[in-house]
Amino acid sequence: MEGENLTFQEERDIMEEKKTMKILILSTAFPRYNGDYIANFFLEIATKLTINNEVTVVAPHDIGIKRSELISDVQIERFQYMPIKHQTLAYRDGIKANIKKCKWTKYMLVPFMLSYLMKSIVKGRSKDIVIANFIPSALIGLALRLVYKTPVILTIHSNEKVTGLLGKINKWVLGKVDYVIFNSSYTQDSLKQYVKKYQTIPIGVETSRFKPKLRNYDGKRNLKLISVGRLIPIKGYKYLINAMSLVPSNVELEIIGWGSLEHDLKLQVKKLNLSNVKFTGAVLPKDIPKHLSKADLFVMSSVPCDGREEALGVVLIEALANGLPVLATDTGGVKDIVDVSVGNLVKPKDIQHMSHMINMFIKHPDLIEQKSHNAIAKAKSKFDWKIVIDKYQGVLSELNIK
Repeated sequence: MEGENLTFQEERDIMEEKKTMKILILSTAFPRYNGDYIANFFLEIATKLTINNEVTVVAPHDIGIKRSELISDVQIERFQYMPIKHQTLAYRDGIKANIKKCKWTKYMLVPFMLSYLMKSIVKGRSKDIVIANFIPSALIGLALRLVYKTPVILTIHSNEKVTGLLGKINKWVLGKVDYVIFNSSYTQDSLKQYVKKYQTIPIGVETSRFKPKLRNYDGKRNLKLISVGRLIPIKGYKYLINAMSLVPSNVELEIIGWGSLEHDLKLQVKKLNLSNVKFTGAVLPKDIPKHLSKADLFVMSSVPCDGREEALGVVLIEALANGLPVLATDTGGVKDIVDVSVGNLVKPKDIQHMSHMINMFIKHPDLIEQKSHNAIAKAKSKFDWKIVIDKYQGVLSELNIK
């Protein structure tokens, strides 16, 4: 049957003459270049959708990148909203965090949204559907619907505020768009009462990109832990580091990532005299599998922070695809990925619980092999991009877009 056991590249070649839809994706965060760490999964979704569709993305411009270019068959159009060297509202730590760090950046919001709207109106002509990542993009999408009668799908990747003035705006947008795609049961359960039609579709991974191996820890050599994430408060690394002070010295931890807390976390490690904790720094997405393959257990220590929780945790899916069992905090949508078959959940901020579970894997090394086997199977059956994109295409069909 056509498409069976084919790679995405092979499917793209077959479908090149059968493009069915012109899609406009609006996003306030989008990879600025191949290998960028920012919202890399948005580029993955856009690229996979080009198999059957023509895809254009409108996103903010940033220093040192092109205003218009083609990346992985996706046409990307970027809008400039301030003099180039002063464009600091988008990217880096995200719009909300950037405003919190430097209050004057909030005055960029008006030129940002106006520039966003103008670029979208120009690029939205003759499009069949708009996919808006985040609520500000959906506002632009709803304006385009007034002009072009184009249906709008909103994708939700975090828990949005529903109180105060901002909450009223968010609820209005949620109720006006044609369809909402939530990335986890956590985001769905918190916002589904405000929407018309919705479906929960997780982020996927290219499982064929990983070379999973069944972990076989014998309990005698050092147990190698790995964690990947930005060094920011919501990732809870200070609790993971404290937990490391309560486990044997033959447990090693590698932390991959960068962020505003890097100096503080390194100082914490030094004060605790933890020679078994290593900071690797930022790593390109394409190199993550190589690091994961050297570990025995993946650890995520995320915590609720400023009203936010971990909406899903794409890196957890990558860990499963690599064959890694996962020890993670029970926050947000993490439970959509991690259950007892592939790992264990612990209470956020509970360093005693976390250290206890690490010690359990040392005492019962057979659990690592069992959970490793299940992790590989779960990644392929639930989170492979092929499965995820089929669900996206199903939403397009449900909206009767021709």
